[in-house]
Amino acid sequence: MIRFGLIGPKPSVAHIMKSVENKTLDCILIPHTYNMFSQILDIFNSNRQNWDGVIFTGILGAHFLMHHVEVDDFPIYHIEFDERHVLSHVIHQLILQPDLKLTRTYSDIINKANNYMGLGNMLDENQLPKTFFLSSFDQIDNSYNIVLQDIRELWVNNQLDFVFTAITNILPKLRDMGIPYVHIQHTQESILKTIEYACQSTELFYMKKNSLTVGIIQIAGTTDEQIDFREAEYRDVSLHKALVDFRYIYKWDMSILKLSSGFEITFSQSKLGQLQTSEAFPLLNYLRETLSFEFSVGLGIGRSIDQGRYYAIKALEIAKNFGPCHGFLVNSLNTVSGPLGYDICLHYPMPDDRLRKLAKNINVTPDNLARVIGLWTKMRQPIKSAEIAKSLNITIRSANRIMSSMVQSKIARQLESETVKGKGRPSITYVIDTKNNW
Repeated sequence: MIRFGLIGPKPSVAHIMKSVENKTLDCILIPHTYNMFSQILDIFNSNRQNWDGVIFTGILGAHFLMHHVEVDDFPIYHIEFDERHVLSHVIHQLILQPDLKLTRTYSDIINKANNYMGLGNMLDENQLPKTFFLSSFDQIDNSYNIVLQDIRELWVNNQLDFVFTAITNILPKLRDMGIPYVHIQHTQESILKTIEYACQSTELFYMKKNSLTVGIIQIAGTTDEQIDFREAEYRDVSLHKALVDFRYIYKWDMSILKLSSGFEITFSQSKLGQLQTSEAFPLLNYLRETLSFEFSVGLGIGRSIDQGRYYAIKALEIAKNFGPCHGFLVNSLNTVSGPLGYDICLHYPMPDDRLRKLAKNINVTPDNLARVIGLWTKMRQPIKSAEIAKSLNITIRSANRIMSSMVQSKIARQLESETVKGKGRPSITYVIDTKNNW
């Protein structure tokens, strides 16, 4: 289970721990409190190895840590405020005190950084609450004192009647000065939402950081008994040289293992870029440019080499069916991505038993049916036969045959279309009909 350090002033931490009491969480919260920002560094450095991430009770604490420590490789979050909750406090006070003017209030929550929680779109700046502004990150260390100094000067100069604050550590000072205030705390809903988001984001963070990508590169024709042994040997040696050259030129940390009909490679998932761009998997383009024979590439992402290899085998079969010199990827969520490095790269679930049965009934391959649905999910607009053909690497005639079967089975609908300037055959477009719950 994910372990988060929960850091904040003692009252704020206590409020959050009470809010999650008796709630089922996908994580463990380990509370730590501070009185001064400088104590955050000691807390973090002493406990970081015991946490998977850290959640701050407020944004200032999170910014303080990020300003002082390089934490690009460590998830950091802070509890977000519900704008409706904050503004309801403001409205409530204006109703309770009809003579209270918004311009004579001070808030450290409603500020320029968040556009005064939407008020900035409706009111002029001279109609908004007074607030604090940090001109540089160096001022974060002293932000509590800056807020107190602002409030004190406004109060002494008779320019302030009320304070809306989220800063727990300044409350004793406000009471000492006799300044009316409302301490606004996070709602249970916003606390739970932040924790849920932190759990999901942290899981994805470590999945990507720790996951291995296993690639299987299979040479076309090597399983054919008719192929000359000299040709088979030449292809093996050429592919191995290309892999070694690529590893050296691109400085990739990549293992290379000989298989009976190709090679297996292993590398970090972080090496993969945007899967629909030519830079997604540069090895694929390198092999296309270097090799004189056909091949297929399957990539699998898993938490272990065995798991990655399992998904790579699935991806390889999809790549072989799609066409030579293409690559596909299957991850641990059974999501297929491909063809890699093209703008037609789609992301769709591996065909399950239900989809396979449906594909069999309409005489369409499961992969093609899944890709058509994936194309519709990506575009969300009528799709042309030419677009379907390109995405499936088939002819337009074959695309029309597939779509005709889907229309007959009420999986898709064919739209009427017009010819271009009255010439030629009409362009056929389709929409996937999800209303039939197929």
